[in-house]
Amino acid sequence: MTGHRRRTAVLAASALLLAIWLITGCSGPDYPVLDSGHAAFEDDIVWLDNHRVLFAGFEGEKPTTAKRKGLYIWDTRTNQVTWYGKGGGHLCYYEGYVYYGYYNGAQTTKEYPYLDSWKEGPFGKEEYHIHRYKSGGGISRNHALKRSHVDCRLQRHEELRTAYWFPLRGADGYLVEEEPPKGSKQRAVTMYVSPSRGVRQALPVGGLVRRHIQWAPFHAAYFIYPAPVHGTVPCSDGTEGWNGVWLYPDGHIERECIPPGPWVNLGGSDLEATVLGVVVRSLSKDREGLYLPSVYGNERLIKGMAGYPVASPDGCRIAFAHFYDYDILRPDVPGTRTIKMIDLCAGAKAQ
Repeated sequence: MTGHRRRTAVLAASALLLAIWLITGCSGPDYPVLDSGHAAFEDDIVWLDNHRVLFAGFEGEKPTTAKRKGLYIWDTRTNQVTWYGKGGGHLCYYEGYVYYGYYNGAQTTKEYPYLDSWKEGPFGKEEYHIHRYKSGGGISRNHALKRSHVDCRLQRHEELRTAYWFPLRGADGYLVEEEPPKGSKQRAVTMYVSPSRGVRQALPVGGLVRRHIQWAPFHAAYFIYPAPVHGTVPCSDGTEGWNGVWLYPDGHIERECIPPGPWVNLGGSDLEATVLGVVVRSLSKDREGLYLPSVYGNERLIKGMAGYPVASPDGCRIAFAHFYDYDILRPDVPGTRTIKMIDLCAGAKAQ
């Protein structure tokens, strides 16, 4: 999708939201929340398609007393959760290919005191791998070799001599933070480099972390935002907020300003792009939850402690682990963190 088409889609979505806002008496649309009722860990949630979610979870209320930890599939159309198999940790899925940590009881040895073990391959046919190392760090010690959290494959770029690079989809190349010359007062520059396309483009964001690089199929672009995002900075349009960037594989960029809200001062460092805008996770006391900045302000989609939200391929739904009160994490308090889903595109239609 080109920049013009993306802006047109966003404007159309905003117009629809505004119409709903006016029709419903100037209150935001109610977005349906679906609770699987199944316990889930905060990380390791991916969408297999626009309706099915693969996640790391367990049976029971508390992880310490769980009967079966592993991977589950949640069909949001039927609200049914089924067991997939053992595994979890660093879960990644892209167009039928999956990767996740997997431990089958393999032991280290005196000669090789470290090991990595995982499964990867076509979903449903993934294979087990194990690598042993004489020193800690595993693959991460090799700066030229990294696994992309976007398409789940290993990438090698021998020309890189820094640990601060992030592989994208194979043909798209990578992002890298380039340090200024010694003695210079300039800051490090984030570059988008695509050897296959001959693209080398500076990005107006810095301090990257892996989680802040999101491939959005519904825009055919990457949504990237800096870290940390505490406080505000002047956006390109002069307003206060956070500067996000849409990066297209051909090197074209568009800025996206996320307005400030209750998440600014405490822990609002997790954003997720959707078809209706950027969803923000807030950890601010008494204002915890997920928010959607929109034409009628910063609307709270759900209150409570939400994990990292993950958008479906079409950008309409977000899945996340969630609980309403920190006390639930205590072993003596009934209840658990469950995986939930909010359908943004349904809006007021489902209410």
